[in-house]
Amino acid sequence: MAPQITTEPLDVTACAGDSISFIVAATGTGLTYQWRRGIVDLVNGATISGVTNDTLTIDPTSMGDAANDYNVVVYGACMPNDTSNFVSLTIDVAPVITTEPIDATVCEGNSASFTAVSTGSGNTYQWRKGSVDLVNGGNISGATTATLTINPTSISDQAIDYNLVITGTCLPNDTSVYVSLIIDIAPVITTEPMDATVCNGTSANFTVVSTGIGISYQWRKGSVNLVDGGSISGATTATLSINPATFADAANNYNVVITGSCLPDAISMDVILIVDSCLTDVSVVKTASSMTPVMGATIVFTIVASNLSTINATGVLVVENLQSGYGYVSSSSTAGTYNPSTGIWTIGNLDAGNSATLTISAEVLTSGSYENTVTISSLELDTDLSNNVSTILPLPIDFFIPEGFSPNGDLVNDLFVIRGILNFPSNTITIYNRWGNEVFAASPYQSTWDGKSTSNFNVGGDILPVGTYFYVLDLGDGSNIYKGTIFLNN
Repeated sequence: MAPQITTEPLDVTACAGDSISFIVAATGTGLTYQWRRGIVDLVNGATISGVTNDTLTIDPTSMGDAANDYNVVVYGACMPNDTSNFVSLTIDVAPVITTEPIDATVCEGNSASFTAVSTGSGNTYQWRKGSVDLVNGGNISGATTATLTINPTSISDQAIDYNLVITGTCLPNDTSVYVSLIIDIAPVITTEPMDATVCNGTSANFTVVSTGIGISYQWRKGSVNLVDGGSISGATTATLSINPATFADAANNYNVVITGSCLPDAISMDVILIVDSCLTDVSVVKTASSMTPVMGATIVFTIVASNLSTINATGVLVVENLQSGYGYVSSSSTAGTYNPSTGIWTIGNLDAGNSATLTISAEVLTSGSYENTVTISSLELDTDLSNNVSTILPLPIDFFIPEGFSPNGDLVNDLFVIRGILNFPSNTITIYNRWGNEVFAASPYQSTWDGKSTSNFNVGGDILPVGTYFYVLDLGDGSNIYKGTIFLNN
């Protein structure tokens, strides 16, 4: 009986690396088989076995095994032979990304797309943000295709970890590199420039603060672009400088146009530049705690610097040099700093209508010059120079309280003489013995005490005994009260 194929082999689809088989069933006597590829007989080898059996096995398969003309010839004891239908072996491969997606930078509101190109069989796609699957809807489309589209984009879409997972008929899946989506925004002014008032010949500045990507600046006067040169600098930066500013620079329409990578441009509000002649009137007044200070005592000078004008004064300096009749002790000021070595009080800015005070404590020396002059100046023109100088001349008094006297009638040191006491006509003195009893008092005292008691506390007459007595002296001029001891020696 001649061979007859009863069950034809079937097409096979497999992944590369899988094991596949083609099987044929036949009837007849003395059957033998020869599997072929086209008309070429297959031979058992590394990956092929069963070429002369009813079952052909290829293990493992590779892309080179793919063909559409596998067949088998069945031989028998009788003729004719029988040949099967041609069958195909289709080799699927795991997905492989051949072109990775690339980073994208777009303006907010525009469309952004990521695309990947891949090979493989039965590929499906899933775009992700990090490890989170994206879903079509809203501004997302193509989440399960080779091209992801985000339209329109917003700041919340910005990320550095967009990626694509491609799943195919065969494993393993392939995952793209991470790509970034950068959302550029149109320039936005966050701090507008401010109006400025400056003095003629000084510097004027306008500054703007903005956000945005790739921003550039163009300052204008009205609609006319300003150009660096002459007194203008920073015309294409965030800060415009006009130095020196003149009356011709005064205007009410300075503005800046800010251009970025994305539209629209941002235009600032118009700001005003006022250029003033800046005539100030600074003055200085100097006073002393006493115009008749006691030699050896401390005198306090008070210097008040004022701005009497309606324009702020700048660079204010006060020169206050103590003369040779004084020894510097200490100083304090409500503004600026005073250098006793140079005698310069640096105030700096002194706003319109304001004042600052410097106090200097000094010892009144027994000799030297006591006339003191203070001057004030500022960088602006001064409308009244007559009040820029203040001079005072304290007249120190030679004042001395002796530690004792001897009223014994020898005409030497018979009276308790306080040198300079006559310069204080409102003085009051009280003398006490060691028990605290008042023995003498005078108001005013004129250096006439001869050691006699003027009270009823002294026993045995008005002649006071030898000893130490205590005095309290008030000069009556607001100065400190003097307290001390006197030794009376008869």
